[in-house]
Amino acid sequence: MNHIPVSACTDFSGNPVKTDQRGVPRPQGSGCDIGAFEYFHSLYLNQAVATDDIIGSVEALSLPAVRQLVLVVPLEGAVDSLNAGVIVPAVILLDGFVDLVKLMQQGGELTSQQATPLITSAQQVVQGLLPAPPPAP
Repeated sequence: MNHIPVSACTDFSGNPVKTDQRGVPRPQGSGCDIGAFEYFHSLYLNQAVATDDIIGSVEALSLPAVRQLVLVVPLEGAVDSLNAGVIVPAVILLDGFVDLVKLMQQGGELTSQQATPLITSAQQVVQGLLPAPPPAP
Protein backbone atom coordinates (compact mmCIF):
# COMPACT_ATOMS: atom_id res chain seq x y z
CA MET A 1 0.00 0.00 0.00
CA ASN A 2 1.04 3.59 -0.69
CA HIS A 3 4.17 2.47 -2.60
CA ILE A 4 3.90 5.06 -5.38
CA PRO A 5 4.66 8.68 -4.41
CA VAL A 6 1.80 11.10 -5.05
CA SER A 7 3.96 12.93 -7.59
CA ALA A 8 4.16 9.70 -9.61
CA CYS A 9 0.41 8.89 -9.44
CA THR A 10 -0.09 9.88 -13.06
CA ASP A 11 -1.37 8.47 -16.33
CA PHE A 12 0.84 8.02 -19.42
CA SER A 13 0.40 11.70 -20.28
CA GLY A 14 1.59 12.82 -16.85
CA ASN A 15 -1.88 13.86 -15.63
CA PRO A 16 -2.68 13.08 -11.98
CA VAL A 17 -4.80 9.96 -11.50
CA LYS A 18 -7.51 10.89 -9.01
CA THR A 19 -9.55 7.65 -8.94
CA ASP A 20 -8.99 3.97 -9.44
CA GLN A 21 -10.96 1.86 -11.92
CA ARG A 22 -13.91 1.63 -9.49
CA GLY A 23 -14.07 5.38 -8.96
CA VAL A 24 -12.51 5.21 -5.49
CA PRO A 25 -10.37 8.31 -4.80
CA ARG A 26 -6.67 7.93 -5.22
CA PRO A 27 -4.49 8.16 -3.16
CA GLN A 28 -6.00 6.92 0.09
CA GLY A 29 -2.88 7.66 2.08
CA SER A 30 0.62 9.02 1.62
CA GLY A 31 0.88 7.54 -1.89
CA CYS A 32 -0.94 5.50 -4.51
CA ASP A 33 -1.28 1.75 -4.32
CA ILE A 34 0.23 -0.41 -7.04
CA GLY A 35 -2.27 -1.75 -9.57
CA ALA A 36 -5.72 -0.85 -10.81
CA PHE A 37 -7.34 -0.61 -7.36
CA GLU A 38 -6.64 1.64 -4.41
CA TYR A 39 -7.06 -0.05 -1.05
CA PHE A 40 -10.19 1.42 0.49
CA HIS A 41 -11.59 0.21 3.77
CA SER A 42 -14.92 1.42 5.00
CA LEU A 43 -17.58 -0.04 7.22
CA TYR A 44 -20.11 1.70 4.94
CA LEU A 45 -18.37 1.31 1.60
CA ASN A 46 -21.32 2.06 -0.70
CA GLN A 47 -22.28 5.21 1.19
CA ALA A 48 -18.65 6.36 1.45
CA VAL A 49 -18.11 5.94 -2.29
CA ALA A 50 -21.43 7.67 -3.04
CA THR A 51 -20.40 10.57 -0.82
CA ASP A 52 -17.04 10.73 -2.54
CA ASP A 53 -18.90 10.87 -5.86
CA ILE A 54 -20.72 13.94 -4.53
CA ILE A 55 -17.33 15.49 -3.77
CA GLY A 56 -16.37 14.92 -7.41
CA SER A 57 -19.60 16.58 -8.54
CA VAL A 58 -18.89 19.62 -6.37
CA GLU A 59 -15.32 19.84 -7.66
CA ALA A 60 -16.64 19.75 -11.24
CA LEU A 61 -18.76 22.88 -10.64
CA SER A 62 -17.40 26.22 -11.78
CA LEU A 63 -17.41 27.76 -8.31
CA PRO A 64 -14.73 29.82 -6.62
CA ALA A 65 -12.28 27.58 -4.75
CA VAL A 66 -13.47 28.87 -1.36
CA ARG A 67 -17.09 27.97 -2.17
CA GLN A 68 -16.07 24.50 -3.32
CA LEU A 69 -14.12 24.04 -0.10
CA VAL A 70 -17.14 25.08 1.98
CA LEU A 71 -19.14 22.31 0.30
CA VAL A 72 -16.39 19.67 0.23
CA VAL A 73 -15.30 19.87 3.88
CA PRO A 74 -18.52 18.43 5.39
CA LEU A 75 -18.55 15.72 2.71
CA GLU A 76 -14.97 14.72 3.53
CA GLY A 77 -15.92 14.61 7.20
CA ALA A 78 -18.88 12.38 6.34
CA VAL A 79 -16.60 10.02 4.39
CA ASP A 80 -14.20 9.86 7.35
CA SER A 81 -17.09 9.07 9.70
CA LEU A 82 -18.47 6.40 7.38
CA ASN A 83 -15.05 4.80 7.04
CA ALA A 84 -14.82 4.69 10.83
CA GLY A 85 -18.32 3.19 11.07
CA VAL A 86 -19.82 6.19 12.87
CA ILE A 87 -23.19 7.01 11.32
CA VAL A 88 -24.56 9.91 13.39
CA PRO A 89 -21.80 12.43 12.53
CA ALA A 90 -21.99 11.37 8.87
CA VAL A 91 -25.73 12.03 8.78
CA ILE A 92 -25.28 15.41 10.52
CA LEU A 93 -22.55 16.42 8.07
CA LEU A 94 -24.55 15.31 5.04
CA ASP A 95 -27.63 17.19 6.30
CA GLY A 96 -25.41 20.25 6.83
CA PHE A 97 -24.13 19.90 3.27
CA VAL A 98 -27.73 19.86 1.99
CA ASP A 99 -28.46 23.04 3.96
CA LEU A 100 -25.35 24.73 2.52
CA VAL A 101 -26.34 23.78 -1.02
CA LYS A 102 -29.84 25.16 -0.46
CA LEU A 103 -28.40 28.42 0.90
CA MET A 104 -26.08 28.74 -2.09
CA GLN A 105 -29.02 28.11 -4.40
CA GLN A 106 -31.14 30.73 -2.64
CA GLY A 107 -28.22 33.17 -2.86
CA GLY A 108 -27.89 32.59 -6.59
CA GLU A 109 -24.48 30.92 -6.38
CA LEU A 110 -25.91 27.59 -7.59
CA THR A 111 -28.66 27.01 -10.12
CA SER A 112 -31.44 24.50 -9.54
CA GLN A 113 -29.77 22.28 -12.14
CA GLN A 114 -26.58 22.30 -10.08
CA ALA A 115 -28.16 22.09 -6.63
CA THR A 116 -30.86 19.45 -7.14
CA PRO A 117 -28.57 16.50 -7.99
CA LEU A 118 -26.27 17.36 -5.08
CA ILE A 119 -29.19 17.51 -2.66
CA THR A 120 -30.79 14.35 -4.01
CA SER A 121 -27.53 12.40 -3.86
CA ALA A 122 -26.78 13.46 -0.29
CA GLN A 123 -30.33 12.65 0.82
CA GLN A 124 -30.06 9.19 -0.77
CA VAL A 125 -26.87 8.50 1.17
CA VAL A 126 -28.59 9.57 4.40
CA GLN A 127 -31.61 7.37 3.62
CA GLY A 128 -29.26 4.43 3.09
CA LEU A 129 -27.84 4.96 6.57
CA LEU A 130 -31.04 5.41 8.54
CA PRO A 131 -33.11 2.45 9.67
CA ALA A 132 -36.35 1.89 7.81
CA PRO A 133 -39.41 3.24 9.65
CA PRO A 134 -41.73 0.63 11.12
CA PRO A 135 -44.75 -0.26 8.98
CA ALA A 136 -47.90 1.71 9.61
CA PRO A 137 -50.52 -0.12 11.72
